[in-house]
Amino acid sequence: MSHRFYTSYYFQNDQTEIAQNLLSEKSFYYRFRYEPLLGIDIGERNIDGSFDAVYYIGNNLSAIIDYHKSNFKNFTSFHTLEHLTELAVIVKTYKNNLFHGALIVNCNNKYQEEKVCTYNEKFELVEYREFYLLEKETVNRQKIFFPSIWNLLEEEF
Repeated sequence: MSHRFYTSYYFQNDQTEIAQNLLSEKSFYYRFRYEPLLGIDIGERNIDGSFDAVYYIGNNLSAIIDYHKSNFKNFTSFHTLEHLTELAVIVKTYKNNLFHGALIVNCNNKYQEEKVCTYNEKFELVEYREFYLLEKETVNRQKIFFPSIWNLLEEEF
């Protein structure tokens, strides 16, 4: 079983890959491997030496649920990823095998988040974020929109 390591779970490529000898320097990373039983890649998030999340790049939900139940019994939730474009991805979250919410993420050409839309289990927009980066590619500021506190003005004619 061969793993590859990345800084992002959205996109796995040369720009986001981490050499295995550099993993000890990272407080978090993602490891992915190809799973022939599903025909897709499976990823896990490592934070400070512990794996705490599972990601499936694919959308055959019934096969993923069966595989997850058999192989990740300690994880009640998992995420599926589907690439929408070269720089956009939808991440769906499932808890106890039921849809729990989603993210639609747009990235820049360096695979850093630019815009993130967060949806609840009814697929209602609950948050929209835009990230603004400094020249050193770190987040300088972000704008956040919460539809639940949005004031809508109505006019009757």
